[in-house]
Amino acid sequence: MQADALDFLGDTLTYGISLAVIGMSLQTRAIAALAKGISLFFMGLWVFGSTAYQVLVLGVPSAEIMGVVGFLALAANVASFCCWYFTRMATLMSAPFGYAPEMTPSATWR
Repeated sequence: MQADALDFLGDTLTYGISLAVIGMSLQTRAIAALAKGISLFFMGLWVFGSTAYQVLVLGVPSAEIMGVVGFLALAANVASFCCWYFTRMATLMSAPFGYAPEMTPSATWR
């Protein structure tokens, strides 16, 4: 459960930081990407240590709880994918030749 909660928190922070630095310089975006990578590394270490402690010291977690939380995480990921997919399809269908003119390299030279 902690891993899923940290995954959701990490995703939220990652997307928030990514959106915040979209229009900034390449150096700022690179620093933000490095900070995101370092923070996700430490979250992974924390999950690994917490899981090892749970299994080795406290015993095996309840299978029922793990199953319910895993199913909820799967449902959230499927919902996120569906939102992304249908948004992407709407973008592709609304623009000729499968891409939006504002996304082409020539649009940056205007």
